[in-house]
Amino acid sequence: MGVDQFSVLTPGEGRRSLRIQSRNAYNAGLFVAKIKHAPSGCGVWPAFWMYGEDAEHGWPTWGEFDIVEGVHDFAHARTTLHTSQSCHQG
Repeated sequence: MGVDQFSVLTPGEGRRSLRIQSRNAYNAGLFVAKIKHAPSGCGVWPAFWMYGEDAEHGWPTWGEFDIVEGVHDFAHARTTLHTSQSCHQG
């Protein structure tokens, strides 16, 4: 899997988004991501994130944890926990 380095976009044309999702669900574990290159620049938002859901609680009911999140042209990646008052982490 890699970054598209060949497509030439016309002005105003957006680049396609991609989400990779596991078929399995995990309640605990050690998760390792080796990211050699992430896109950067205005309008991009690369992230490695996890969220909780089940049949009764769809995303984002139980929140979302952005383990690595880059925004536009930030010099450093961020870590963010998105929740609401009804979110139960535990």
